[in-house]
Amino acid sequence: MTIFTTHLGGRRARQRKILRHVLFGLAFLVGGPVGASEIEVPIDVGVGPSGLSWNGPLAADQPLHYALSLSGGAVLDQELIKKNGKRIPKQYRRMAKNLDEVRIGHLLLPDTIIISPKINRTGMYGVNWSPLKLGLPLVKKPFRLKLTVNPVLTYTFIHSDLVEIGTTHFLRPGVSGGVSLEFPLFGPFRCSVHARSQVYIPQATGGSVVDLGLTENGLANHAIWHV
Repeated sequence: MTIFTTHLGGRRARQRKILRHVLFGLAFLVGGPVGASEIEVPIDVGVGPSGLSWNGPLAADQPLHYALSLSGGAVLDQELIKKNGKRIPKQYRRMAKNLDEVRIGHLLLPDTIIISPKINRTGMYGVNWSPLKLGLPLVKKPFRLKLTVNPVLTYTFIHSDLVEIGTTHFLRPGVSGGVSLEFPLFGPFRCSVHARSQVYIPQATGGSVVDLGLTENGLANHAIWHV
């Protein structure tokens, strides 16, 4: 769970290298060597409502904004990895087996669509991308409870009648961590509930994408850095 560490130096470089090697090994599993037989990779597709709470003046004006969560992508779980372990190059097998699940989505498919018109004085519309999700299981049966971590990229158009918010094009990369509860319904259908916290490089409301909202004493109250 320290893949996206904030520490600088050799450790961070090694972690990025390990992650890159694991993903290469898993991609090799899906693609396979030339002439190898095909394997079936399950695809997860889901949709549901979401509520977003933004820090700073956005939360003070309206505690909750609304969105639609989407799920779509290949699911590489331990069962699939173990069953097809010989397809993964030897140097990647051990690292791949340490992962419970990897979900790889399409780069053009967002995982959240923000549709939150003005109810008080602030509205917002945008998208959140997270094509790669890593899961660490806490409970597997009779339901699945896991920790998740993934990189995110968010663009949101924010418009407000409040001077301290104004009009903002929020565009920032970040890191998301959370917990996910998933349980079966019937047949191939499942239901899941997710709670996560997303931390971003700060951006000042009412400013440009290059404005970090910094003061001599640190972050200003109108800087967005957490959802």
